[in-house]
Amino acid sequence: MSFASPRRHRASRTNALHLPPNLFARGYETARRPDVLLRVAAFIFAVLILWLVTGAGTPPFSYRRGDVPQRKIVARVDFQQVDDAETTKRRQEAALTAEAIYENKPRLLEEKRQDLTNKVGRLVQAESFDAVQASAELKQIWEELSPPLMSRPPITFSLPTMFAKRSSRCATRRGCST
Repeated sequence: MSFASPRRHRASRTNALHLPPNLFARGYETARRPDVLLRVAAFIFAVLILWLVTGAGTPPFSYRRGDVPQRKIVARVDFQQVDDAETTKRRQEAALTAEAIYENKPRLLEEKRQDLTNKVGRLVQAESFDAVQASAELKQIWEELSPPLMSRPPITFSLPTMFAKRSSRCATRRGCST
């Protein structure tokens, strides 16, 4: 007696592989296997544990005035607060550092030149210097056009008032010597 297995032909070997008809049916069959179900359950369990550990969806800690955070906090919105003193200081600095811009306005120059010519013409038409001093309008033109030392009184400083101001300042300060 022969115990050898019957000979299998090529057609019978291909008939032995029976796959489901489409991709979804094969995926469903794979998902029903116990080892795959165990891996999916472990994944869902790990996700739930991480979700609970990180705060379970509660909003982040709210910072209060005076708190000093341990890390940098980036604001979603730019905050702006008006600082009048700093604004005034920066405007003054900008005015000092700004470059001068020369605008050529020939008409303005011509107007000034004509105005000066008219004023000098009025002074020339006066008969004498006494006539200039007698007329208030001509006297004002003379003072405007004359050098500062001739028409304006010199500035005088009186020493007692300077020392009086200094001594009044020293009264408020300690250790001020005269």
